[in-house]
Amino acid sequence: MRKTNRKIVINTGIYEDRVAILQNGRLEEFYIEQQDTEKLFGNIYKAIVDSVVPGIGAVFVNIGTGKNGFLYMHDVQDKASILDEDADDFIIEHPGRDKQRDLGKYLKKGQEILVQVEKESIGDKGPRLTTQISIPGRYLVLTPLDDSLGISKRISDPEERNRIRNIIKQQRLPKGIGCIVRTAAKGIPPKNISREVRYLIKLWSNIHGRTRKANPPVALYEECSLMLRILRDQFTEDVDEVIIDQKEAYKNAVRFMSLFMPSLKPRIKFYNVKTPIFEKYGLARDIENIFKRKIPLRNGGSIVIDETEGMVAIDVNTARYTGKSDVDETIFKTNMEAAREIARQIRLRDIGGIIIIDFIDMRSKDHRRRIENMLEDSFRRDKAKSKIIGMSPIGVVEMTRQRVRKSLESSMYSKCPNCRGRGLIKSDITVSMQVLREIERVSHITRARRIDVWIHPTIFAYLMEREKDLVIPLQKRCRKSVTFYRDESLNREDMRVK
Repeated sequence: MRKTNRKIVINTGIYEDRVAILQNGRLEEFYIEQQDTEKLFGNIYKAIVDSVVPGIGAVFVNIGTGKNGFLYMHDVQDKASILDEDADDFIIEHPGRDKQRDLGKYLKKGQEILVQVEKESIGDKGPRLTTQISIPGRYLVLTPLDDSLGISKRISDPEERNRIRNIIKQQRLPKGIGCIVRTAAKGIPPKNISREVRYLIKLWSNIHGRTRKANPPVALYEECSLMLRILRDQFTEDVDEVIIDQKEAYKNAVRFMSLFMPSLKPRIKFYNVKTPIFEKYGLARDIENIFKRKIPLRNGGSIVIDETEGMVAIDVNTARYTGKSDVDETIFKTNMEAAREIARQIRLRDIGGIIIIDFIDMRSKDHRRRIENMLEDSFRRDKAKSKIIGMSPIGVVEMTRQRVRKSLESSMYSKCPNCRGRGLIKSDITVSMQVLREIERVSHITRARRIDVWIHPTIFAYLMEREKDLVIPLQKRCRKSVTFYRDESLNREDMRVK
């Protein structure tokens, strides 16, 4: 098999685990999981219906995590809800049942219900739930409440599809249970698939057994750790090696692969060197760039990424790049490099939802078409489902990308207490004018002859420099004595007036 020079580097720490996937020595994907961060995606709960809201076609469900999850009508009706690969990637080979249900009649307040988290809490929204349970393995996803058979579209060879279909039929799955065969099953011996089927059925049997005894709301099943998910979903034949820097984690990885894919076990290596593993592979700079708003391109151009609650806006700039040929060629080359880097940054940051990309305007239709093709090619290796709507004549691309968890930025950063997440703060003069207006307002409602004001040191300095022009005229107008005090505990835009 041709070497792809693809590596998975795993750093396991006391408080967090980090995983980097490298292609030809370059960081292509990055994942981080902190020990004290709530992780809900993929978990199965015995829950309680808290309220039914027919007007929005949704049910709010108490899963016991402090924030109610919500369940849309079509998530109750849909036949299969695949956790880690979009349902559009699969061919469902048996017709579905009747989907017409009255949500209000089907679910009632106080009713116990089995649900699974298919999207993490994002912003103020609770986790999104589904009643269509699926349990992912390496080669297939078990659908214990749906007896359909699906095979990944990425397995395109008819003979291979028939081979897999026959293997699954030979398993004699219990009545009412079906499965979705994943791309990783391509070319895998029947015994490996049979072993996984037995494992997943046993796992479901344990979950189902707990369902009868557990008092809701309670978790019945929790997804495995970041390291095991990466080994399950991304450690395939095209990976040359997996390097792990912690002995116990290394042993767990070896045991895991012994169960699911023994032939890949020799590719797992233990990193026993004093130099930190991420430093050894030169990953620090790339990881640092993940959290930057502006990312420089090799040719001197740059891209700027602004993430909001509703969408992500990405802007492409030529910056210092002037090129050696005409202007159109310079713009085209910048946009081509930007398209590759944008796809990479979206994967690294795990950005999802609506994404707007503003490329530099191109006059040539051929150039615009080639940029679209480059974007589509760059997203082919992405595990998350994406859809590129197309490029407008002014170079704007609209696209969507599957989002099941918070982006890396929103999970690692909190809103700035100074700008409240706006990315901007008021100027010194604007804040100073607010302070003076508040003093004037207070002067009309108090009989005291003196007003004390606590403000940030930066605003204090601004007002003292302009005391003659701003403060003294205000005191005369209000007929009050005003005294300012520095308070470093205050944000720049805050004040206390007494």
